[in-house]
Amino acid sequence: MHFVSGDTCFAGGSGGGSCPRVSWQTGWVSLSQLEYFVAVAEEGHVGRAAQRVHISQPPLSRQIRALEDELGAPLFERTPRGMRLLPAGERFLTHARVILDAIDAARQSVRE
Repeated sequence: MHFVSGDTCFAGGSGGGSCPRVSWQTGWVSLSQLEYFVAVAEEGHVGRAAQRVHISQPPLSRQIRALEDELGAPLFERTPRGMRLLPAGERFLTHARVILDAIDAARQSVRE
């Protein structure tokens, strides 16, 4: 599994190696998308999540849709009151948190 932040690719899993041009179906999953996904999952509402990650609501919604398209599965049920994780979203949330925690740990180790 590969993730990209800007022009930097992070190769996950035990195999390591370089980043391919294509990951999952057709493109990249960005660290920003992971952060947005976790915010929406924890807030249960796109508006509150957008405030939390300091972007406006429409681009956040587009990024969540793009992430779902990239993964090939819906992650949320859209309701009149907000967003609720679907089973695929619950599974992905665990991985997203691990990845973001690993990135935070890597940043801290560089600063030491």
